[in-house]
Amino acid sequence: MTYKLIASTVAGLALSLPLLSHSATVPTVSTNKKTPAVYITGTIQEGDYQAALAKAREVAKSGAQVDFVLDSAGGNVVEAMKIGELVNKLHARTLIWGRDLNEEPKNATKCFSSCFLIFLAGRERMPVDNYKYGASIEKTPVLGVHRPFIKPAANKKIDISDSEAAYARIESMVRDYMRRFGAPSDLIDSMFTIPSDDVRFITKDEFKSRFGYQRPYFNEWAKAKCGALTPAEVSDFAAVLAARISSGNDKDVPEGMSLGYAEFLVKKNNEVQSCVNQAVLKHQQTVLDSKN
Repeated sequence: MTYKLIASTVAGLALSLPLLSHSATVPTVSTNKKTPAVYITGTIQEGDYQAALAKAREVAKSGAQVDFVLDSAGGNVVEAMKIGELVNKLHARTLIWGRDLNEEPKNATKCFSSCFLIFLAGRERMPVDNYKYGASIEKTPVLGVHRPFIKPAANKKIDISDSEAAYARIESMVRDYMRRFGAPSDLIDSMFTIPSDDVRFITKDEFKSRFGYQRPYFNEWAKAKCGALTPAEVSDFAAVLAARISSGNDKDVPEGMSLGYAEFLVKKNNEVQSCVNQAVLKHQQTVLDSKN
């Protein structure tokens, strides 16, 4: 189902998910010259799809790959799914960067409600939990879900049977959308049991185990297009990164590993990632240059 069909299916209905925190003081959709990406913050509202499309074109014209960075407590469901369809069409990454809650401001990053629908559409979905250092590291999930609902102001004006029929269409639409992007059926069922004034949190570890960071189609395409590290090389490369991050020395290697092998892994990984990124950027530029 494309975003055009989504919009026409529920035309005339005022749909939203509640804002679970205060509105942001920055525009809902923006870019950052230092780190080019489409930043979606605050309440998702009607018109944000067009704003996201315009910002995506800005990012692509700068020569950077289009990523979507999310920090929103939710908003308009239909608009979120339209943005999700754009993310999917661009094969963009969706990223959520948790914050150090020891620092000011202490507002936790979040992607709740309809924001989660955008997040799901990424080719790679990376949620980094909020964290706070103390006697131990406390983590606060950035992902949260609950069922959608018709705005009370609109819902109270229609007959109960009309409300039932409208909600059935909304539920069917959201379920179909989530299934397309790999949401497990039991999690979708669970989401629809969560009242609209509550939230069910999803930790980074749960998302990794239940959804996976990278969607299967993209993993298989990237390997065919650009090659990949073998499972053993992936493990060894992770050990190299861990050693270098820990020591602060970009020539450090894990015990028992030669510097030559470590540099081979770094070079191979860089070549694979460069190939994938260039292919995705070319696709994104072609899509965004189109008038359709």
